[in-house]
Amino acid sequence: MLNNQHRVSMRRGMKPLKGQHRIRTFPVHAVASNSLVKRQMLTEEEMIARAREFVETGSGYFTAPRPELFSEDFVFRGPVIGPLNKRDYLISLDSFQMYNAFPDLNSNAFGFCLDPLEPGRIRFFVRQTGTHKGPLNLVDGFGSYEPTFRKANVGPEAYSMMLNEEGRVKLLNVGYPVDFDAPNTTANKYGAAFGLLQSVGISLPTGPAFGVVQKLTNGLKEFGIGSSARSVSKWEEIPQWYKEFCPRREGAEGVSF
Repeated sequence: MLNNQHRVSMRRGMKPLKGQHRIRTFPVHAVASNSLVKRQMLTEEEMIARAREFVETGSGYFTAPRPELFSEDFVFRGPVIGPLNKRDYLISLDSFQMYNAFPDLNSNAFGFCLDPLEPGRIRFFVRQTGTHKGPLNLVDGFGSYEPTFRKANVGPEAYSMMLNEEGRVKLLNVGYPVDFDAPNTTANKYGAAFGLLQSVGISLPTGPAFGVVQKLTNGLKEFGIGSSARSVSKWEEIPQWYKEFCPRREGAEGVSF
């Protein structure tokens, strides 16, 4: 490993000492207004290792969640679900526990790399496989389903992730299909939970219909009607950094599929 003096020399354009190797380091994502933010430098290998650990051992979707891997200002965003803050994300995923309904659920994640235009952003692909062997309870009127024992083979999806200065997951994007014609797949053009459910014969409302249902159920929650699981967090409860980072888009707004 290089010491601090060698790192400074390299940043100034000097070559590393003989016998040493150049290590690519990147600042993890941080957003702040009128304040100084301490940034921890992680190597590309460390960032990818942490992303893989999160997906394979603690995301709350493929396996039970490991809260210590999430930053307190975590945000989840999929094509039609989100943005969700940490609390709402964990409540929502716990409500259906996909990893119990599909005990052999596997992300088959591959292709981890850093975005060349957003160096702190890790991008990769997922190809979900699994067998529907356990009961599945979907909240807010979407039904309960006994095991179908059907096998799911979802097409490739694009995921991305950002880490905070401590290496915890700050942003998770999932479920963007990248190949509608992948052979031997069972999910048509859907990704994430929609794709997995579609693979075993469970169809949810899509397109504008889902957007209407989404607004209705979230509106009822304001009056204490329905479950505590949300598909969109209240905008005022979304971390400020995300509001500065992305244009406002809630739920299925702007999506047609």
